[in-house]
Amino acid sequence: MIRSDQIFALFIFDIAVNLHIYGIYKLFIGFFIIFVKNIMIMAYYNKITIEWTKEAHIDESWDSEDVEEYGLYFITRKYVRNGIEKQTPLYVGITTRNFYKRLCEHYRCNSKWTDAYGRKYIQFGKIHIYREDKYDLKSLLTDVESMVIEEIEEHHPNELLNVQQINSYNYHYNLEIFHENNRWLK
Repeated sequence: MIRSDQIFALFIFDIAVNLHIYGIYKLFIGFFIIFVKNIMIMAYYNKITIEWTKEAHIDESWDSEDVEEYGLYFITRKYVRNGIEKQTPLYVGITTRNFYKRLCEHYRCNSKWTDAYGRKYIQFGKIHIYREDKYDLKSLLTDVESMVIEEIEEHHPNELLNVQQINSYNYHYNLEIFHENNRWLK
């Protein structure tokens, strides 16, 4: 079955052939090649949407209905320094089990972020992707986690506690991520 972008490309090619008759085809062929390359690049990315929950104090998150889901979680902290309240990103994590079990592990192991100064807040991220069954869940979540860490590091350098993830990771999938309901990520 021919897709609409293929029909459009054929239409453009037909115009280029007709322009050849008039002698201005070289310019048009250049635009056509750029257009086709862009279509090929756009088709290569796997689009993924992360639907983030409302930010909640970490002590209140245990009672959340989303605590039984799996996916990403994003922890921030609020603190007062020199009379000014600040909020900074703290940690990005993933779990293939549920958020409740993963948070219990963090507290049991006394993770770095559990001892960080300030009040902690958390958002849970549920992943939506077309044909989720064709991806290895652990690899997909790890790719997404690494990309989210890179995005946060770009705007808030040296504030996350787990940036070592992006220094030693090779991506499995070409992803394009869209975030919903997260003011830290666009």
